Amino acid sequence: MPQTPEQIDLFSQPHSQMRKLVEKINYALHRTNFDDNIAFSKLIASLNNSFAQLDKHERIEIEHIVNNLSLRLPSDTSVLKEFKHHTSGHCHLEQVQKILAKGGKLINTGQRKDRKLFKRELIREVRVFIKEYFPHMEEEECIFQPLLMQYFTENELIQLHIKIIELHQTLSSPPSTRKSYDNSCHIIHAPNEVIVKILSHLAIRDLLTVSQSCKRFQILSYTPVLWKNLHVSNWANRIYTNKIPPMIPLGKHSIDSFESAERVQTILTFIIKKVIPLCGNSIESLVVNSIQSVRSNMLLTILQACPNIQHIDFSYTDINDLVFGQPHLALKLPNLTHINLTNCHSITDKTLQRISRAICYPSSTANRDTPDGFNIYSPLKFLSLSGCYRLSCTGFKSMLTTRIFDDLVYLDLSGCPNVGGNVLSSLVNQCPNLDPENLYYCDNTLDGPCADIASGCLNRGDSNKFCCMQMLD
Repeated sequence: MPQTPEQIDLFSQPHSQMRKLVEKINYALHRTNFDDNIAFSKLIASLNNSFAQLDKHERIEIEHIVNNLSLRLPSDTSVLKEFKHHTSGHCHLEQVQKILAKGGKLINTGQRKDRKLFKRELIREVRVFIKEYFPHMEEEECIFQPLLMQYFTENELIQLHIKIIELHQTLSSPPSTRKSYDNSCHIIHAPNEVIVKILSHLAIRDLLTVSQSCKRFQILSYTPVLWKNLHVSNWANRIYTNKIPPMIPLGKHSIDSFESAERVQTILTFIIKKVIPLCGNSIESLVVNSIQSVRSNMLLTILQACPNIQHIDFSYTDINDLVFGQPHLALKLPNLTHINLTNCHSITDKTLQRISRAICYPSSTANRDTPDGFNIYSPLKFLSLSGCYRLSCTGFKSMLTTRIFDDLVYLDLSGCPNVGGNVLSSLVNQCPNLDPENLYYCDNTLDGPCADIASGCLNRGDSNKFCCMQMLD
């Protein structure tokens, strides 16, 4: 068969390009270690790209060669029948692409057995593909090219050749429409609201990592809604959950090593310098428990910048009265619903007085407008002062002048032996929503409220909490 002039040969150059691509596929397939996740990931990406090029090559031939040729062939001759026979051959391309889609799901998750089975299946299908594909290209060169020369003019073939070569030169690059689509759908182009919604699902460590990627993400990463909960204890223990931890005794898990203490100070300093200046008004919970080394003045600094805080847990720490302010520096925390100061041995009645002043005004001011739109009293629902043995009747009497207990549903005064029965009764009388089963106080207290049905002291037998009965034993 005489050689076809290059300027009208529509198959030789593109087919040479495809043969090299198939050889590259076969080489990579047999040289890649499927157990190496990085190598496996690169192989899947490379094969997807290569078979996408093969698929586009087929589409170019169908659209610009096969379809045009079918219009020129006589409809009532055996030539057309033979032509249709050759164009109906399937080159197994679609089947290989389906298998590659399955391989993509094994990246990062697939076990060794699964990848071994996948490798066997992929190699088998690629072999079938190659076995069919090379003869398919030879048929096109031997059958279609003569038909093209018979039914097209030389000038038409030259123009068609130029078009085919131009299209094949862009095979290794994504189509312009795909580029446009990818760019328009890149996350960097998403609205701020969408990005913040995505960031809200990240743990704190991942959120801080994202904040370092670009200036826009740095700003959005400090959106106040993302910093409602500050769980310092979890972060110090490298637990980066965004959920409020369960209420469990954590004293035996105290963070007291030098390394951990340094980490806590670093976290609190970060919160003070980076978080609360931007997000203070949105912070709703602060959990700093089981950390003996925490400094009260640092917690006070945080509370001063978080007027809308609702949940405070400083249990099993060595904080003192300073944490809720000073005589000349009153906190304003009108939305507190949860206070857990379990086993904070150093606090005294001053803490109770400052809590009362921070979250409400005395009942005598109930008819007066309050500054800054604050409520007259906080809807306090949870109060645990278990093991705070320095507290006495004086501190609770200061709280009785307010209405902060109207919504209280949990009260734990276990290990507070200096709080008398009369004061406790007056306190409980101000708690219409308090179930006696959720009321705990020292077993040695005489004339205590609901003595027959209250739950008594929770600290007996717990070495992590103060209990006067243990001292007697």
